[in-house]
Amino acid sequence: MSTPTNTPTLPNSGISGITGAPGAPAAPGALDALGDKLPYDIRELIPYTGYWIDWLLGALLAVILIALVIWLYKRYQRYRRGPNTKDAPPPKTLMELLNDLSNELMKLSPSSPFDRKAQKEYFFKLSLLFRQFIELRFKFPATDQTFQEIRKPLKQYVSLPSDELNDVLKFLERSDLIKFAGEESDLTEAKTWHEKALSWMKQLMPRNLDVGGVS
Repeated sequence: MSTPTNTPTLPNSGISGITGAPGAPAAPGALDALGDKLPYDIRELIPYTGYWIDWLLGALLAVILIALVIWLYKRYQRYRRGPNTKDAPPPKTLMELLNDLSNELMKLSPSSPFDRKAQKEYFFKLSLLFRQFIELRFKFPATDQTFQEIRKPLKQYVSLPSDELNDVLKFLERSDLIKFAGEESDLTEAKTWHEKALSWMKQLMPRNLDVGGVS
């Protein structure tokens, strides 16, 4: 009975310098004779040359992450600081604000037809613009006060002749009656009070005022 051998066998590889029948034991030194030539089209491992691509992709990802972190940080800082007022226009002066109200009142005109709804809307806007002017000019809450509440500060702060001041009180009282008590008006009355309100604003406009920004 034959004893198994551990000697490797080689097929007929067709490589010069190696002989032997298929399945026969390889001759001593046969494997060394192969050198760089391997049977069955076996190739050596090809070295990986794409490391620079990996570095490039890694660097690009790092830049994106850093940019994202910076963007989030800046948004957080803006949120903490509140609205950005760097490019906001400077605040208007007192004179500019008073002129804006005067110009807005000048452009106000009764709508047609001048029915009950139009009358209420017209006198609401007319009296509100005048109250806003008085509040801004004399620094008391004219827009929040009732007719009874506004009488005293008007007489105390508004520098108009007594007859003009009485007309101002009549105008405010009449406006409230039209707005809230359902009293009717007409175009003639509307135009009359409009002209008077403009005249009062012009008289009360500051002349020699050290104007500064108001918030």
